Amino acid sequence: MTELNGRSDFFSELKQELGDVIQTLADEWRNAGVSLRNGLRKMRGAAIDYVVIPLDGALPEREAPPRSFIERQLPLPEPAFSMQQLNRRLQAIGDADNVRGVLFVFRGFSAGLATLQNVRRSLERLRAAGKEVIVFTPYLDLAHYFVAGAANRIIAPPSAQFDVLGLRSELIFFKDALQQLGMQADVIQISPYKTAFNQFSESTTTPEQQEQMEWLLDDTFDLLTKAMANGRSLTPEALHTLIDQAPLTAQQALDAGLVDHLAYEDELAALLDALPDDSNEETAVSDTTDKPTKPQIELLTWDKAQPLLTEKPRHRSKQFIGVISLVGNIMMGPSRESPVDLPIPFVGGATAGEQTLRRLIRQAETMDDMAALIFHVDSGGGSALASDLIGREIKRLNAKKPVLIYMGNAAASGGYYVSAHSRHIMCQSGTLTGSIGVITARVSTQGLFDKLSVNRFSLQRGRHAGLYSDAAPMT
Repeated sequence: MTELNGRSDFFSELKQELGDVIQTLADEWRNAGVSLRNGLRKMRGAAIDYVVIPLDGALPEREAPPRSFIERQLPLPEPAFSMQQLNRRLQAIGDADNVRGVLFVFRGFSAGLATLQNVRRSLERLRAAGKEVIVFTPYLDLAHYFVAGAANRIIAPPSAQFDVLGLRSELIFFKDALQQLGMQADVIQISPYKTAFNQFSESTTTPEQQEQMEWLLDDTFDLLTKAMANGRSLTPEALHTLIDQAPLTAQQALDAGLVDHLAYEDELAALLDALPDDSNEETAVSDTTDKPTKPQIELLTWDKAQPLLTEKPRHRSKQFIGVISLVGNIMMGPSRESPVDLPIPFVGGATAGEQTLRRLIRQAETMDDMAALIFHVDSGGGSALASDLIGREIKRLNAKKPVLIYMGNAAASGGYYVSAHSRHIMCQSGTLTGSIGVITARVSTQGLFDKLSVNRFSLQRGRHAGLYSDAAPMT
């Protein structure tokens, strides 16, 4: 038995050493290819002025999964450009020593605050890598201007409007309207701050609901204005004054130092060509380009620039860190995601199914070469049962491998519950999290049936068989 164990140990060590040798040779071969490609690109003089990257859409955190054969045959819109794709491109540009900078063209995006913070920090990392970051945006509202503030220069068309007006939160309450229809919403909440169904059970805000709305608005407004003021070298007080004066014309925004230049998109190459690297002068060029001259600099799309980028040698580890995403309403069953995100309740958007997530977590548990797991959560909660089952799997995995939770725009209620079983939780300062508690609601429709002269007849076996029926209010 001892001899067999000795042989087993010998072959295990031999396998380990051979794996290390193969890994080293693969790294050296890969890096030799990098050096060769870099040399050829430098010989061709492949210097790049600016890479143009448009930003639009919802900017989801993770890249969309491959579409099925049937989905590929349908005239569906292209999957949304993700933060994963953006960061991959910016990493390549930051590593390249033959790129001057990036020109971001905002086409109109809609994303949560944490996602906007991610985009902004991506721009800041690019600047820290020594690249010039330029933003051209026709949109000067809160979301776009918050992100643009991380750039070296902000360029807007002369007809743009500075529309950073502040924050506003408004709720509509349906309790009285439901009563007129003969309906009543019964809500059971284990915390006065668990206010998800207050719009149906109350006539106006409760003190607890107003309290949390107030401090959420205060905190978010403070976060946004401090970041925007810092990006434009303004005091928060000065920015507050400008916000209270908004909307402003593009020229007024230029005069106030909110933007650096006014130009149309077709004038960008000429404008950037005319500016020295260290220029911060405020200019408007739209009135001076009646006879445009061909600019010396070139603006390249990503597809054209990517083959020209120089690369950095990298060494790959034999182990990797896995990533699993929980996005959408937490439900029992498999995860579902519509190929088109329809703005219809209960139809559009993703659902995070406990069957799918439990299977993925158990699969991660069996991967010996996976050193740790990043579990990405972007969910306002959902089924308590599904959340508990997912949380159980995270707890089991965390006992064997480190599980780090990365919260997206929201990780509330069940989204926070599953996160609590990890080793470490990380989020943006703009992430909405918490909402600890339990809530359930049901609408009784007997009064509506009476108003409509609709008669209902029912039979039951079991004292509580009608617990979930809408025939009468809860007792």
